[in-house]
Amino acid sequence: MKTILATIPIVLLLAAPSAWAKTIVLQAGESYTRGETNIVCQPGSGRNATPLTRTECQYWDDFNKRCLYQRKIMSYGNAQCVEECQHWDDFNNECRFATTCTYHAGQRRFVRTVCEEFDAFNARCVRTRQELSDTGR
Repeated sequence: MKTILATIPIVLLLAAPSAWAKTIVLQAGESYTRGETNIVCQPGSGRNATPLTRTECQYWDDFNKRCLYQRKIMSYGNAQCVEECQHWDDFNNECRFATTCTYHAGQRRFVRTVCEEFDAFNARCVRTRQELSDTGR
């Protein structure tokens, strides 16, 4: 009996730290923060680096229960850019102009093209503008 009681605290001491242990699996471009520590999983490096792209539904058809248009969220490290429908035609349920993102690996920045002037009668973009995107949209 004395041997069994002496082993229980040792087992508890060995088991206790693993109860607090955490395994975190990060995909390229994702990050994890705990306290003041920030861990970032960098996808590739150099001029061949490609941003991580994920999608989410921007326009949803409640009646047919399907996505009509998906936006793309591109990220690399802390830089992020969103390609989304800027001019949506509610009558025809289609995108008339979508923003675009171009990633420049050398500068680790995105350039986002948006429609500055949209011709609603002809349903087309007349003038575009390019903007630098460090973080956010």
